[in-house]
Amino acid sequence: MADTPFLLYFGRDPRVPILNELGDASRLDVNSTTTTTTATMDTFKEHMFIQLYQAIQRCYKIHDEQHERYKAYYDQKATEIPLKVRDRVYIMKPNLGRNKSRALTPGYVGPL
Repeated sequence: MADTPFLLYFGRDPRVPILNELGDASRLDVNSTTTTTTATMDTFKEHMFIQLYQAIQRCYKIHDEQHERYKAYYDQKATEIPLKVRDRVYIMKPNLGRNKSRALTPGYVGPL
């Protein structure tokens, strides 16, 4: 089941007028006259809270899986540069500042 942004933000699926006509509306309709009792509203709130919590947990799981996949891809291509104490290195200076020409500004500082 795909979680839509509407579901994650509002905690329910959107109600579309055509679904009401076809009879495919939600079983727990907020505007329904049968949900006027406190017990029914409490069960509705509890059900919606559980659904929203599960949807958010699924999103966290998918995010973590994507993060691990991208990390593995990056780690395949990344190379470690062996440096020792007292090695002299240049440091790249990407900040040019305001109104500075890239052609006339040194791109590196060093050796340090």
